[in-house]
Amino acid sequence: MNEQITALTEQLKAALEETNEVKEYLAARDAYMTDGELITLVNEYNVQTKVYDDESSKTEPDQLLLASIKARIEALYGQITENPHAKAFAEKEGILAEIYNSIYDELQSIVIPKHEHHDGCNGDCSGCHGCH
Repeated sequence: MNEQITALTEQLKAALEETNEVKEYLAARDAYMTDGELITLVNEYNVQTKVYDDESSKTEPDQLLLASIKARIEALYGQITENPHAKAFAEKEGILAEIYNSIYDELQSIVIPKHEHHDGCNGDCSGCHGCH
């Protein structure tokens, strides 16, 4: 990357750091990461999901155990998604993703002009049948 692009990237980073969206995201992330109860729930969710996956991959999985683990995973998921810190973090993360996607789309327009994108193109070409 040349020096001019590096300097402009640093300016963009500095400008983004000053936006309310980034500040709110960072505050929401900090609240999420310091919520001990929430972190415990997330850790248990991850462990239960791993145990479920391991049991499911066995030649003869214990269906009763799988049902029990699945019920626990669903309960944990409900608790996690209803946690105010998790809700706020997900919301702020979505807002920040929209900003980053917008920036990416603008940069991508250098090599793929916007008029080549069809309406509703999200830039994910994996399911695309081609730009029209």
